[in-house]
Amino acid sequence: MDTAKPSETGEPHWYKAVGITLAMLSGLFIGCSFIFKKKGLIDTKSLHGELGDGHAYLNSRMWWSGLILMALGEVFNFVAYAFSPAILVTPLGAISVVVSAILSSIFLDEQLNYSGKIGCAQCIIGAILIVIHAPESNSSNTIPEFFGYVGSPGFIFYAVCVGCVVYYLVYHVAPVEGEKNPLVYIAICSLVGSFLVLSCQGFGSSIAYTFGHWEEDNQFLEWPIYPLILFIIYTVMIQIHFLNKALNKFSTAIVTPVYYVTFTTSTLVSSAVLFRGFTVDSTQHGVTLVMGFVVIVGGVALLFEYNDSVVKEQLKRERAESEGRPYVIADGDDFEGDEEEEEDGKTSEMAGTEYDRVGKLEQGLKKEGSGLSRREVLKSSCTAGDT
Repeated sequence: MDTAKPSETGEPHWYKAVGITLAMLSGLFIGCSFIFKKKGLIDTKSLHGELGDGHAYLNSRMWWSGLILMALGEVFNFVAYAFSPAILVTPLGAISVVVSAILSSIFLDEQLNYSGKIGCAQCIIGAILIVIHAPESNSSNTIPEFFGYVGSPGFIFYAVCVGCVVYYLVYHVAPVEGEKNPLVYIAICSLVGSFLVLSCQGFGSSIAYTFGHWEEDNQFLEWPIYPLILFIIYTVMIQIHFLNKALNKFSTAIVTPVYYVTFTTSTLVSSAVLFRGFTVDSTQHGVTLVMGFVVIVGGVALLFEYNDSVVKEQLKRERAESEGRPYVIADGDDFEGDEEEEEDGKTSEMAGTEYDRVGKLEQGLKKEGSGLSRREVLKSSCTAGDT
């Protein structure tokens, strides 16, 4: 079989295999990057008493290692879009979810229970379903073709709506709810990231096309490619900034799966709007694509439900450490420190009541002209309390 033989779309059959391989390597590097960056932020907290605020994490070698791994993952992901469409490459980001979950249980002590493992398995199964039934070719090969899609009225309207949503999230929602709800920062990353994916797909496919048509149709001679490069750099910076904010405040085991499902959803929707739907071989393949994504969503829901308890436990531990109390998990997931705090409160309340009663008794004796000392007053108070 000649693997170099072009398909019906004019692209060699090996393009799909290369795209899948690069996407899998991308998921591996990005999954590792979450762990390295989170470890760097934790080390920063231990040194500076804060979790990355004020950009102190920039002095951490571990954090920079994570950033380099993420950059490598994004490069592989970028190149993958040159060989395969977004609907094929993006779902393989589930690999980063699994890698992050496994490594976080080893290095960050964020253990996954049975439901969490089932959630990871569902993400993988859903990704496999999408890969098997996804189309093989990109919808554009040159810069003029790509900007022909971008300039359509439907996509312009969609881009304006998404831009307004991102603006509202950044300047109105994030300052109030950003540190309480992980979906705020993750939603910003996902919406911006969906446009980054489309830009990478258009740029990458044009580069691949240029290598085969360097003399007759060099895409670097098309001026719109250079604003496209600047847009890619800008959106990458936005993603890194808000993803780092999410990692600062929330568990890696929550950020990774939620970011995956929201990012994948945004990318698939944006790609469908830009290219006016997906080119699938049959209705059966289209239904399987949708079901594969539903399986992924179910897996992420299991991960999110479990890791909600992880965050609550982490908050209890941090509160115990800040108050100098031992952190012990009692039966029924009770917090021993809370019981001690309640007992201390009752003791203080009883002491305050007794003190007030002694003071009132002392004042009464003074009015009567008694020469009793305060010690004698306390003795009489104790005697009265015993009776």
